[in-house]
Amino acid sequence: MTSDGFAFCGAELAAVYVVADQGRELHLAELTGNLGVLYGLPAVLAVAGHSPAATAFRSGRPL
Repeated sequence: MTSDGFAFCGAELAAVYVVADQGRELHLAELTGNLGVLYGLPAVLAVAGHSPAATAFRSGRPL
């Protein structure tokens, strides 16, 4: 998706996490958007954690 598409959707950033470590972790696989700004997204998240990405994964809905 281009930056124009992000602006249309109201998004500044999109991150893709993939399931790893036998379903216990989410690993950052792709990041796009305004990369000139440092967002500090973690490379690894616990599926059981309280991060927005883990919550979206468990609910099966985008966030």
